[in-house]
Amino acid sequence: MEYKKLAEDVGLHDGVVAPHASIEGLLYFDLQGQFDLLSNAHLYIPDLVSLEKNQTLMYFDIDMSRPSTQ
Repeated sequence: MEYKKLAEDVGLHDGVVAPHASIEGLLYFDLQGQFDLLSNAHLYIPDLVSLEKNQTLMYFDIDMSRPSTQ
């Protein structure tokens, strides 16, 4: 229970990100032991909206299957 609480505390909690701002936190994915899914993992974030104009912006599709080059 202690580890679950720690993990929840460092997760993403913000639903809205202000313009030119950023948020920090961790995303957790329950793979249920199917680690072969990591070889083609993507993080897809649809329906980003500008709150000021209520206008759809774009989407993000981030390839998470390869390690960062930085």
